[in-house]
Amino acid sequence: RIGEKLSLKELGRDYKLVLKNGRFVAGALALGFVSLPLLAWIAQSPIIIITGEQLSSYEYGLLQVPI
Repeated sequence: RIGEKLSLKELGRDYKLVLKNGRFVAGALALGFVSLPLLAWIAQSPIIIITGEQLSSYEYGLLQVPI
């Protein structure tokens, strides 16, 4: 809220309250684990495809169009 002072004590209490909510924690972890393979592919695919398969960057780009 605008003009309200930040209280670290209240902030910590609020975080503790949120983290005690099992549904919230399970949902947050599920979203993280579901997106992990996509992020790993984005990070590793250039190395795997360009270096490992000896394709050009143009060919790599064409392979990524459907994704």
